[in-house]
Amino acid sequence: MKIILHILLYLLTFFAYLGAVGWAIEQGSAKMSGDAMSQGMKQAFSTLFYTVLVIVAVYVVSVLIAKFLLKGSILLSACINAGLILLWVAIFVFASLNKKVRPISDYLLVEINSPRLYPVTVSDCKITLSNGEAYRFGRKGHKMIAVEGDAWGKEGEITYIPGDSLPAHIDISYLSYVEDKVYHVEADLPVEKLNKLYHQGWLNGWNEEQHYDGLVIGCAPFGIVKIWLRSDIHGGRRTELCSFKGKEDWEALLGYKMDCNGIHYKCDKERVRNKVWENQETNGLPDTLFFDNSHIRYNYRIVVETESPDDKLHNMELVLCNGEYDNTSQSKTPDCDYKMQVCPKYIRLEWRYRRKNTCLDFNPKEIVEFFNSSFGDDCSQPGDLVIRLDEYGNLKKISLKIGKNVYRYDKEAEKEQ
Repeated sequence: MKIILHILLYLLTFFAYLGAVGWAIEQGSAKMSGDAMSQGMKQAFSTLFYTVLVIVAVYVVSVLIAKFLLKGSILLSACINAGLILLWVAIFVFASLNKKVRPISDYLLVEINSPRLYPVTVSDCKITLSNGEAYRFGRKGHKMIAVEGDAWGKEGEITYIPGDSLPAHIDISYLSYVEDKVYHVEADLPVEKLNKLYHQGWLNGWNEEQHYDGLVIGCAPFGIVKIWLRSDIHGGRRTELCSFKGKEDWEALLGYKMDCNGIHYKCDKERVRNKVWENQETNGLPDTLFFDNSHIRYNYRIVVETESPDDKLHNMELVLCNGEYDNTSQSKTPDCDYKMQVCPKYIRLEWRYRRKNTCLDFNPKEIVEFFNSSFGDDCSQPGDLVIRLDEYGNLKKISLKIGKNVYRYDKEAEKEQ
């Protein structure tokens, strides 16, 4: 009977080690934020600390039970526990060595995007994969006519590229309706950066590992083409991959207008919303600053201050001037870490006990000038972009705190609630 109890004890001890280590990994992953590298290092150290802690706890409890309840030998119990720990380590190492690299799915999602009120038609796009396979799509047979996104880098027309490898080369031509010009870009993609980001993943606000599922190709006026990695799970994330400046293609424009005596060009143009032409007549062409790749990155975080003790920030949406955004990591971490990123374009604050959100829409030119003058020549110094609200949730002031200096943003940001 005593032998059976000892066997039962050590079986329970082994499963206790497994359960305790699972708990340690979960605790080590909790409340991790920041970029992928810093997040990974913090998670590794935290997981190691909790793992050692729980192994020692289970070890001591098992030895004490064997000694005082079952009247066994401490030395024998210690040796058996050590053997169980070695067995667990062997299982963990074997599982790690046989863990497969995240595979490329059977298809890659590619989203064609253009800024709101500045639609484009993709006349031809050829994407070559790293294995040499090529996939072509365009206005003929695809929904690439008068594409207009919800915002720069967000929403558009989606197509799927079959294959088991990532893109390496792009060749795209598109018509910008507000300029009546065709632009052409042919360039190699940064394959090493693309592979690293695609396989890296991150921990979202729900403590789940999340990965990118495709690309967004943004086509803007003035021939500016920007490519982001995309993921639309849990609010979505866009991360800038690269940017190109296209050249005008007069021959392609002439061929487009003459095709079928101009019937295709006329029919495609009729699909452009009237609001686009009204906006062009009122505001003209957009500022290139919002689309260009000349955005400087600054080391800052968002800090929200409120005068009401009942206000609890539940979620925060941050859209940057280069089209990047991340709504996947903020559910449990409303206060951001310092991060090298471009200036904010749009911030939405979602409150736990308020029905209305607080939204800030910045003018790109004004916010860039404010950051440039505040940071000066050292963009790597940490800064706090402080958003202060009164007790009623109304915007009181916006300031940038860098060291001991505080710079107030006096320009009015468009506010919605």
